[in-house]
Amino acid sequence: MNTIHSTLSALQKESPKLFYQALLLLDMGVKPSTIAPDEYQAMEHVWSVREANKSKQMLDPKYLELFKTTKENGLQFTLNPKEDDE
Repeated sequence: MNTIHSTLSALQKESPKLFYQALLLLDMGVKPSTIAPDEYQAMEHVWSVREANKSKQMLDPKYLELFKTTKENGLQFTLNPKEDDE
């Protein structure tokens, strides 16, 4: 895990844009070697919107919140939250 983390961290520092776009293409199932013009345009647009919004997170905020909640409250609480309405 440490080796992969170090590699990813170095790649992100080297080129944040290319790093993010590579992750986007992985999620979308698009290979850079066969990217179509419309996919390239979409990829560039997503980067532009992300930069305009100054988003600093790579992952969806709901997953970041899940990580924080599990860290703070433990897995049992996360899997079986108490209902406040009862």
